[in-house]
Amino acid sequence: MSDYKYDYLVFIGRFQPFHYGHASVILEGLKRARHVIVLIGSADSARTWRNPFTFDERAKLVHDWFNMEGINEHFQWANQKGARVEADACGTTNGRLVILPLNDYTYQDNEWMQAVQTTVDSAIRAKERGWKDYPPKVGLIGHSKDHTSYYLSIFPQWKNHVDVPAFTDRRHWSATEIREAYFLGKSIDFDEDPRPKTTRTFLKEFYETEEYTKLKEEHEYVIQYRIDHEFVNAPGHEPAIQCVDGVIVQAGHILLIERGKMPGEGLWALPGGHIDPNETIRQAVLREVWEETKLKVPPKILDRNVKKFWVFDDPHRSARGRVYSNCFYIQLDPDPNGLPKVKGRSDAKRAWWEPLGNLDPKMFFEDHYHIIKKMTGGT
Repeated sequence: MSDYKYDYLVFIGRFQPFHYGHASVILEGLKRARHVIVLIGSADSARTWRNPFTFDERAKLVHDWFNMEGINEHFQWANQKGARVEADACGTTNGRLVILPLNDYTYQDNEWMQAVQTTVDSAIRAKERGWKDYPPKVGLIGHSKDHTSYYLSIFPQWKNHVDVPAFTDRRHWSATEIREAYFLGKSIDFDEDPRPKTTRTFLKEFYETEEYTKLKEEHEYVIQYRIDHEFVNAPGHEPAIQCVDGVIVQAGHILLIERGKMPGEGLWALPGGHIDPNETIRQAVLREVWEETKLKVPPKILDRNVKKFWVFDDPHRSARGRVYSNCFYIQLDPDPNGLPKVKGRSDAKRAWWEPLGNLDPKMFFEDHYHIIKKMTGGT
């Protein structure tokens, strides 16, 4: 077609899981642009109830839907409009749908925006010759329904955006509602479910895995946690739970624990925990570090080496509710005798010193990886 309004439309989402609401945005994008670039967010996160599926799993859902259902709907639209849509031998419309990963940069908005820009630019560069001399027209597309679509209001270099209305028929389910039903084990007839067949098939297969069982148990734990802390009785006015975490660094290594209990059992984390009623947050972090790691450094030395303090309060940092992390960055001087001895205890299955260059975001509990990046000044 020669009358596309855009060369590229960018659609950003987590697709946890992919459903017909997402599909409607992609189809609308294909009507308006030569190419649709789908950026799948939280591509580097560990499996949690909020992000249960990996980037590869979600990318395959979008790709398979397009080749099984989406391309047929697009051809039907093109025929109705008298438009010409070419197809290659693989059954896709000449690579018009581009699916790429987008990592999280919690507490680092500028880095996230830079990642979006560079990823989109790289995708365009791979398709366009002389793209700098004749820059293509790029826009954003999505459904501005909630906080997840705030990206539609930023990126001034892409001046216009396309706001796709929400589905109003029985197919309109949010990804949160789908996950809620799925991990509560509510009865769903997958043969009649209005979600794309690719998603239904995947969820049915994932239901039989150990990963599903673990996520379901953790979701049940979170529900009970919210009840115990009265989150469910105060919608819109949830109480804030105050916790502490210690970011302790020495000689290019950071002190970590492996969580021994839910939530996040088996994931890497910073040593920390809840604040007791009769202690300050500074006292709490020193206590928690000792209880979970048995760090062979006197508390007075730890306290003397606190370099930064920051409160991490992203509303969605924890599935448990409004849980704030009061973080202390402690920089210990290098010791010719090596790193201090540590031993996992209390809620920690183990404790150890990890080189800062070896951190893998897929291994971390909640936002702890991003806390480390923020506190140590990494990007």
